[in-house]
Amino acid sequence: MKRIPLANIDQESSCYILGTWAFGDKFWGDHSHKDTIKTIHAALRLGINHFDTAQSYGNGIAEQIIGQQLRKEREKYIISTKQIATTPEKLEKELQASMKRLFSEYIDIFYIHWPSSQIEARPMFEKLLELKEKKIIKAIGLSNFSLQQISKLQEIGKIDIVQECYNLIWRRPEDGIIPYCLDYGINFAAYSPLAHGILSGEYPSLTKKINKYRQKTVFFEEKPQFYINIALEKFRNLAKEANLPPAALALKWIETRPSMPLTIFGAKTRAQLEANLSLAEKVVETEILAKVDEIFITAAKKMPKDAKNIFRHNP
Repeated sequence: MKRIPLANIDQESSCYILGTWAFGDKFWGDHSHKDTIKTIHAALRLGINHFDTAQSYGNGIAEQIIGQQLRKEREKYIISTKQIATTPEKLEKELQASMKRLFSEYIDIFYIHWPSSQIEARPMFEKLLELKEKKIIKAIGLSNFSLQQISKLQEIGKIDIVQECYNLIWRRPEDGIIPYCLDYGINFAAYSPLAHGILSGEYPSLTKKINKYRQKTVFFEEKPQFYINIALEKFRNLAKEANLPPAALALKWIETRPSMPLTIFGAKTRAQLEANLSLAEKVVETEILAKVDEIFITAAKKMPKDAKNIFRHNP
């Protein structure tokens, strides 16, 4: 699997990262603890060495599961976790709790998960810079921050990685954040590369049968939904003609972008993970990837301009 250098991390990251939002609770539907463990070990066998979690995923259960499974050879893996904007005092206390759940004396990448209109990010960011100097964390990341917010914090100290939603339908980071990251040597990680399952091939169109949490995104708003459904039909037909799994094809599109982003994807079972990564070691014809890109151009342009993120979340 392709490896990508990371700022301040002494090993390269697999270009695909296993996301763990689904671990530890039923937010994304039913799954078993046994399946979760099998999924983690399947990821290791396929060459994934980077795992993305957060304090809020399963109220800490996701961190604990990852920590338990990776603790024996902890130094071989890259673990990132996140916390919403908070005070420096709460940060230190909750960071210690994260390390305890992860069975680790350090965190490879620590993200400020979301900015807040109530709490200024600067004091937390400055504290993270201190913790980085002490090697309690290796790298500092921002997730769901605007370009203006990112550039303001970059004036204070080095941001190592930025994590944003990025996929065939939601291409907003291309308008500013990705070019900024390239200019300043900041790694970029794309989350929700399958648009919360919409691009997985499992759904022929956006309907009410889809998990209710997925329906809370902007993709289901009336105007974009119409154009997404048109694109999904074309995408499904193209994937069928090319004999390629839709989910793996959507992930491959991100992998081959000029900006070389890292790609964070979730999986609840080993079979799902293996299907998603079925093209990871293969070369997909440039012509096919160009057709995939073109299919979703109109739908991407119809994303509501007033939405700062796919959740319309304004913390």
